[in-house]
Amino acid sequence: MGDFERMATESNSLTIFQKAVENVTPFEMAYKHFNNLWSKAQQELTDLLKMEEPYDQPPLIEQRMAAVRLTSKLYLQYIKICNKLITCYENICHPQKRRYLRQICDACIGRVLELKHEIVSLEKSEFHFLDQMLLNLKMFPTEMDVKIPGYYKEVTTEEDREKRKLVEDHLERMSEEKAQSKSVTKQEKLVRMAMVYIQMIQAHERARQSRIFFYEEYKKLLLKEMRDRRERRQTMEMKKTKRECAVTIQRAWRMYYFQKRLKSRYSNELELLNMGKLKEGENIFDTLNKDRLNIIKRNEAEYLHLRDRLKEEMLTYSYPRMMEELEEKIRDFFYKYQELYGDFPDFPTEEKGGSAAMFEDDEKKRSQAESKPVEKEEKKENKKDKKDKKEKDAKDKKGKNKKDKEEEEPLGYSLKPSKYIPIMLQLLKEYEKNWKGRICVNFDRVDKYLVEEEVKAEIQLMVRLQVDENMRNELDRLSKSLRKDSKKKGKKKKGKKKGKKGKKKGKKGKAEPDLTPDRTLDSLVDELVKQEIIIDYPKYSLNDFLGDYNYSGSIKKLMGDPENDPLPCLADIRRVVNEYCILPMGSEAVHEGGAFVKSLLLVGPKGSGKKSLVYAICNEIRATLMNLSAENIQGKYPGPDGLEMLAHLISKVSRLLQPTIVYIKDAESYFWKKKPAYSKLLEPGRLKKKLPKFIKKIKKMDRVLVCGTSVLPFDANAKKMSSCYEKIICIFKPDYNCRSYLWREMIKRFKGSSPANVVVSVLSNVSDGFTAGHIETTIREVLTDRRLAYEEKIPLNAADFAAALAECVPVYEEEHLQYRKWLLKLPLGSQRIALYEQEREEVPEDEESEDDDY
Repeated sequence: MGDFERMATESNSLTIFQKAVENVTPFEMAYKHFNNLWSKAQQELTDLLKMEEPYDQPPLIEQRMAAVRLTSKLYLQYIKICNKLITCYENICHPQKRRYLRQICDACIGRVLELKHEIVSLEKSEFHFLDQMLLNLKMFPTEMDVKIPGYYKEVTTEEDREKRKLVEDHLERMSEEKAQSKSVTKQEKLVRMAMVYIQMIQAHERARQSRIFFYEEYKKLLLKEMRDRRERRQTMEMKKTKRECAVTIQRAWRMYYFQKRLKSRYSNELELLNMGKLKEGENIFDTLNKDRLNIIKRNEAEYLHLRDRLKEEMLTYSYPRMMEELEEKIRDFFYKYQELYGDFPDFPTEEKGGSAAMFEDDEKKRSQAESKPVEKEEKKENKKDKKDKKEKDAKDKKGKNKKDKEEEEPLGYSLKPSKYIPIMLQLLKEYEKNWKGRICVNFDRVDKYLVEEEVKAEIQLMVRLQVDENMRNELDRLSKSLRKDSKKKGKKKKGKKKGKKGKKKGKKGKAEPDLTPDRTLDSLVDELVKQEIIIDYPKYSLNDFLGDYNYSGSIKKLMGDPENDPLPCLADIRRVVNEYCILPMGSEAVHEGGAFVKSLLLVGPKGSGKKSLVYAICNEIRATLMNLSAENIQGKYPGPDGLEMLAHLISKVSRLLQPTIVYIKDAESYFWKKKPAYSKLLEPGRLKKKLPKFIKKIKKMDRVLVCGTSVLPFDANAKKMSSCYEKIICIFKPDYNCRSYLWREMIKRFKGSSPANVVVSVLSNVSDGFTAGHIETTIREVLTDRRLAYEEKIPLNAADFAAALAECVPVYEEEHLQYRKWLLKLPLGSQRIALYEQEREEVPEDEESEDDDY
């Protein structure tokens, strides 16, 4: 009886567990891990912010290298925390947590970019090799890269979706029109199809004849084999008895039957845990990602449904009551204020805070009035002492003023006050209030209490705005009636003041005239697409830009020679492009904080990957791409009026369709010293004056980036070009380590498996001076489907790639040195040279500086 009860309880518990887990996906099982990771990241962020105190006035650091070490340490620590928070955002499915994590991720990314700009200003270089600091923090070089959050590609508002769809529709229509224009006539099509059909018939006939021949030969072979078997059976002798044969058959059957039962039980258990077998062709990561997206959609739908329902309830039942209470409160305040001061108060505008700001001002006045009598008594007691001190100080100041004028400001380095730290502190308070130490049950479903608080705050804001509008009108009526009763004449004075204010407003900077006031966005986009100024771009992510890091950069940096400075590898360039372009452009909150770049110039030889980086930027943030190259705008919008219209359209549409990337191929053509003989451009400098003005007018709320590329920047005026582009990044030829990485990864992508180390080593030595584009074209030419089919019989050899690689033109040493010398002529290069010279003068030659070991 006991065994029967035990079996019954086990079966009941099994059914209860099955019901509890039947709607739970495998991804939801891991929710606890990511919540723990989030709490650890929040604690690390709290500790890091304590280290940065005071926030308003950072401490002054005397030595530059000490400031560099401190800044680089903070930079790496924020990157580490930022990557953890982004991982939590991607894997936590709670809708309210995701909204919080998005805000804290934006603030952390903004702080990382601020520190990046600080390091650049300290070191006078765009690239930093922080090997020793990475070792101290137990980080790999790959962990220096900030992850690109998934929400950068998400389109949240309906307005943005419509704009994105509008551009895509016009681009698709334009591509279809191009395809139709390239299509051939009907007669040519018929002739080509007839030729194709004749070739197909001939091929099929040859194949039919060969099959008939093959089948005849195959039948002969089978008949021969059957004769041979019969002859062998006649001569064979039985080695086993019938009993032994039966036993072997039974053993095989029982083994097969047992394995089949075991597999069925195992599959039933997996189905019970909702961890069933994957279908053919599916990957475990793909299934987890699908589960995650489905859960996010489900939880988001639940959250929005609950929010809408609660909002409707509050608008129906609580909204009128809240309005009445607030109106009574404001009226009481009016009458109390009128009893105290004899007049009604001024009602603040909505921008200043409305009634909330009015109550705050009143509380401040009361606190000041209470503290005044105490201050008066203290002042009377200290008046005599102050008079004596003033006489002494007056004598001392005369002597000190001369010394103060001679003394300069204290030398040293300090970080600029951050605009993102106050946001992070506010978010940390919100975390401690809502999420800290809170165990979430039911697999991260919606929290009803927090939804009620959010809706309540939103309704209170709506109530306040509506009540403020009503009470302003009421206050106007009350003040007019009060003036009539007291017979005060204050209308003329107020009229004069208003007239003065109006004059001051009119004197401010004039807004640019809108040349297209009556045109819709649809017509403007249609025009720019037809003129091929708004263009489509291929799918290319930042991870597709392959390359390795410079692992010996910190060693070469100790030499202190700007001409022999360490050169960045492709992975270092990828990181800098991510920090300057993708991270600030992908989020409005980060861009509005001020840590962004308005213009960027990519310089390097052909095939170095400049255009690929532009496409990667556009894909990662789903930006609109505009081509303003001199070659592209040639013959379009002619004359000064046409140029004015083009500049206006670019300025207007780029802000309406932001984020926007303005691409300029061969950027040196706008700043040529002298037009070269090989150029076919009629008006190369059309946008020479308009482009710098357009870049200057980009504000914090405008997510617009001007990105230029150049192969021959030496032909341009370096001073004018550097004044136009804020950041200039040069992509040099890859070193041995980077080339070996490129050969290995690119062959692996085409072939499906990594090549032998000997082949990679030989190819890396042979390809010295060749760019990543040369290596990719070589691999494409060699690794065809036909060559890969014979790989088992004839393995790949380094000699297979040598002939194809020899057709490419390498980057010679003279061209490489020319790029390096040109960079040193730029403002940042000249500042770096001046910095080295200053440090050599300060530090004697015999003494070795111990500050450069980071």
